[in-house]
Amino acid sequence: MKQNRRFDSLRIRGPLGYSTLLLCMLLLPIFVATAQQSTSVGGVTSCPEATVITKTIVTLLARSDLPKAQIKANIKVAVSTAVTAAPYAAAEIVKAAVSAANFIPQHSPPELAGGKLVKYLVKKGQEVSAGDPIALVEVNGQVVEFKASADGVIESTDIPVGQTIGADDQIFSIRHDDPELTAAVVSAAVAAAPSQALAITAAATTADPALAAVIQNAANSVTSAIQNPNAANQLSKDFTPENNQNPSSFQSNPVATSAPTPTPTPTPTPSPVSPRF
Repeated sequence: MKQNRRFDSLRIRGPLGYSTLLLCMLLLPIFVATAQQSTSVGGVTSCPEATVITKTIVTLLARSDLPKAQIKANIKVAVSTAVTAAPYAAAEIVKAAVSAANFIPQHSPPELAGGKLVKYLVKKGQEVSAGDPIALVEVNGQVVEFKASADGVIESTDIPVGQTIGADDQIFSIRHDDPELTAAVVSAAVAAAPSQALAITAAATTADPALAAVIQNAANSVTSAIQNPNAANQLSKDFTPENNQNPSSFQSNPVATSAPTPTPTPTPTPSPVSPRF
């Protein structure tokens, strides 16, 4: 077997990735503003526009190399914006967002298009580390390894052995539980639509049962804060764009600014006065 270079799923880094993220953050309120009329799918109200773009934003943020605090702040703004505009679809939006935060689909790169899946080297439920070989793919007469891009647990193997791989096909997925991002999604959603707290909790738990306790605690914390007037005032500040990293001020690399040096003000008295800083 000839081992070729590592094929990884895309991680959002660099100017192009951040430009895409910024565009999504800016488009979210526009999309949801034009989707005020709910649609019914199997008796459950939904808002596909808000759901898809929120999932995209969370996916981009979860795979970015931004500081964790900034990632959580932006996720809170995105989820809060979507749920506020479409509260009837809160459960659907949260389910998609939690899934995006914790599950990493591994898609075939262009180099593997037209290749044939020879063998899986792992089984569903098996723990893997970034860089571990997951599958063997025959392409252009060579057998190459398709490797994991992150630590986690194999959630699914999606292409049967012997099948030809298409461009950008999902070959397998990894569950990489992130309690902090999950709590950010749930708390932002409950704060935006308190009446949907039970539905939000249930949807998030369905998306990732392994984090059921984290999800319940996040929902309970927000619900308790809402019932406390003083805490509720602070909570409303925590989930407003001006107090988080909002779409219009999103920066991939925030630059600290220093306060201007005070200029001494002359006094009308004849005696000299030392400037105050």
